[in-house]
Amino acid sequence: MIGRRATLVHNAPCRQSARAMRLAITLFALALTTAFFIAKTAHGELYSGRGQSLPSSSATLRWQLMNPVTGMNLRDVHMVSPTDGWAVGDGGTLLHYNGTAWSPSSSISTTDTLVDVFMLSPTNGYIVGWNNNAGGDVFHYNGITWRLEFNSTVTLNRVDATGPNDVWVSGLARIYHWNGAQWTLSYTQSSGENIFAIQMVSTTEGWATGALGLTLHYLNGTWSAYTPRPVSNTLYDLFFRLPDDGWSIGFTSTTYIVRYDGAQWTRAYTSTYPLDRIFILSPTDGWATGSVPSTITHYDGTGFTPVDNPTNQSLHGIYMLSASDGWIVGDAGTMLHYTDDGTPSATSTGTATGTATTQPTETGTASPTGTATALMTTATATASATPQACSIQFTDVPPSSTFYSYVQCLACRGIMSGYECGGTGEPCDGQNNPYFRPGYNITRGQLSKIVSNAAGFNDTPSGQSFEDVAPNSTFYLYIERMTSRGVMGGYPCGGAGEPCNPPMNRPYFRPQNNATRGQISKIVSNAAGFNDTPAGQSFEDVAPSNPFYIWIGRLAGRNIMGGYPCGGAGEPCNPPLNRPYFRPQNNATRG
Repeated sequence: MIGRRATLVHNAPCRQSARAMRLAITLFALALTTAFFIAKTAHGELYSGRGQSLPSSSATLRWQLMNPVTGMNLRDVHMVSPTDGWAVGDGGTLLHYNGTAWSPSSSISTTDTLVDVFMLSPTNGYIVGWNNNAGGDVFHYNGITWRLEFNSTVTLNRVDATGPNDVWVSGLARIYHWNGAQWTLSYTQSSGENIFAIQMVSTTEGWATGALGLTLHYLNGTWSAYTPRPVSNTLYDLFFRLPDDGWSIGFTSTTYIVRYDGAQWTRAYTSTYPLDRIFILSPTDGWATGSVPSTITHYDGTGFTPVDNPTNQSLHGIYMLSASDGWIVGDAGTMLHYTDDGTPSATSTGTATGTATTQPTETGTASPTGTATALMTTATATASATPQACSIQFTDVPPSSTFYSYVQCLACRGIMSGYECGGTGEPCDGQNNPYFRPGYNITRGQLSKIVSNAAGFNDTPSGQSFEDVAPNSTFYLYIERMTSRGVMGGYPCGGAGEPCNPPMNRPYFRPQNNATRGQISKIVSNAAGFNDTPAGQSFEDVAPSNPFYIWIGRLAGRNIMGGYPCGGAGEPCNPPLNRPYFRPQNNATRG
């Protein structure tokens, strides 16, 4: 799922998250997670792309009013996970949630009206606010403090991002972009209309909506106006569940909800309830809220129906972690928690400091072969008086690295790991941080572990499927889990160095062989359970006759993976399509 708060790989806390041009194995593991989100959503099993996959409670779910932490108006809320969230509001108000309580945070110094917050990870996020000079400010969170990073002469309204080097902010007739090095003006609306909402579907596609039905489409580096405008009234919010399932909402005398089906925007619903915020979880589950009067409605796949609202305060921001866990914020410090009646709601307190503490990591010893299991680093999140932070750092993957956020995301979940420092060419720094070795090729054995862990496979296999993967092999557990599901297979015995051993004559897995991009596309697609038949050709070097065409097409069609622009050495552009290249035979690296 994507969602305005659910990007393709910016899932909580690695949300879900976007496509890097090199698409090395780190991204494939993230893509697998995203693929599972999309596949499960289609069957009604998962409800929030950037949230957690949590079972629905059998108890009665309802919105519960929390004791206020502040008397200031709250404008937006964003949950990184069930135990980590942020809320912003007037007068520089910043609240942090640690899984037990909301409390004021002193990690920002401003009197701005903070109107929107967006978290890429527990240690990377953005806030936009209105300053006292009728302009807008952008604050960046580095895991410790929020600092002013950019200011504009016009008011700013929303922030969205696909990754640390692809951040977007919309405001009064302008859209700004952060490319990892600098902020630039990306678009100016000549007629001066306010751009209230922005949502990036991927690094190459996005949408923005605003006053008088203004609808903008970003495609391959260019913003352009969508015409005709779907409505003539102001659209205040925007939410994409999938690239071909987008929603925008606004109201004057009546509410107008428009929907995008991958081809066009059409007016889908009209309501007398004044709604201006929307969050869609699945084809049959979503929410929309209104500020004047205070309104909460639930979407069941056919329409939006009001539900019990425990407050009469104006409501401004909503974030759903799952079908059974969500938050709404509003005026006078209003905080509503969607949870079941049988479970006590979290408490609010004004005494916590919001200081992050670090959970210790477990390390192992690097093996001579340099496999991905040499060092397993894990971070355990527990509810306490202070939020928990993942402390894993790799010496060779600094924050400026293209793969930093992806590597951190997977390492903090135990999906990928590193190697102890001190080896040849890998000196220990002051913290004795391990090395990740992003330039190393990924092997089939390593890949089996990454994909199995990302998919959440945890059964205990028995028997032996491959001659070269005995039960005491490093990757036995993961290879068998993948094989039993038909996700990965092997090679018939009888080849060079691979004799057949009667009576089993087992095939060989070749766990030390490098994995190619084509092979990985098949593995990820199969693990996600995709079985549709692709149409057309997305990549110049992946014709329908290519052995990996089906699996590459399935992932590309869901915006889970992409390729390389044509025009490079040996990759000519062929008009009029000028398709990119996938390079299916290239080895994938750990980075």
